[in-house]
Amino acid sequence: MGAGPALVVGGAHAGGIVTELRCVRASWPEDGYAWLEAQLALGWLPVSSWGSLGWDMGEWPLVIVSVRHDADSGPLAPKAKLHPSAWPRFQVAEYVEGDLTCWTYDAALDVEAKLNAVAEYWWRRPEGSGPDDLAAWPVGELPAAYRGPFRWNRVEPKQTPPDPSRIAPVVPIKKP
Repeated sequence: MGAGPALVVGGAHAGGIVTELRCVRASWPEDGYAWLEAQLALGWLPVSSWGSLGWDMGEWPLVIVSVRHDADSGPLAPKAKLHPSAWPRFQVAEYVEGDLTCWTYDAALDVEAKLNAVAEYWWRRPEGSGPDDLAAWPVGELPAAYRGPFRWNRVEPKQTPPDPSRIAPVVPIKKP
């Protein structure tokens, strides 16, 4: 399936306005899974869960968030003759029932801040599936456990190797 015309949207980050970002389309006539498949082919990665316990990011297939690091941009890229502000670096796309919003940033930390805000927005909706005590926190002031990407090592305690002095020695069993 062809990607069709690209959507060009401006983005912002802590350092000011950055240039446009090209997404698959401004709207998508099919379902979210078809959109996701097209995005995967362009190097986008879905963000299905967020925060230390992996709460849902969006409401698949109606709301899907994906990210992309544009490895084809930067000073070594073929288009490097453009001004550095024209190099899209980190990108976020939000698909909502066929509508698409995109942002581009210079730094990964800016992407993480955007994803924190997107996750919080969807969690605070009546049908949101975020942390149970979300209402106890002011908008934009979630605790660290609710922010940042989900990783298993945030859920499971770090395993430390056992102390060798506490391990019983292996004694071979002698057969009679």
